[in-house]
Amino acid sequence: MLRALLIGALIPFAALAQDAEKWRLLADIEGVYRLSIADDFTRRAGERVTLRYLLEHPVAYENARTGRRYRNTKVNAVIDCRANTYLVGSLSTFKGPGTRDEVDRYTPTGAEARFEPIVPGDTFDILRKDVCR
Repeated sequence: MLRALLIGALIPFAALAQDAEKWRLLADIEGVYRLSIADDFTRRAGERVTLRYLLEHPVAYENARTGRRYRNTKVNAVIDCRANTYLVGSLSTFKGPGTRDEVDRYTPTGAEARFEPIVPGDTFDILRKDVCR
């Protein structure tokens, strides 16, 4: 019983911690998105960098599967600096602005969960140039 009370008391703090991430703006592509990275989450192990980034869209998009609308997408990913590839670990969408009102979560599995080549000029290219220095 005490354990359940303690867990229940900590839930609001977990929600606040999600909004406590400090985002550093990397790119502002007018009319398309703003791209920010959470430096506190970024970790390097050899040639691979684990990171978290946020895409803030200027207009709401609709999730084709659920019909829910979202404006922000927070993504956990890995970039392999040597191989010039990336892997999406998981993503969450939010009503926006901010990352409080979660709309949906998705984690790639199977064939989707593999490293893909980074295309010059795309989002992962911008991220790679920042974290692979």
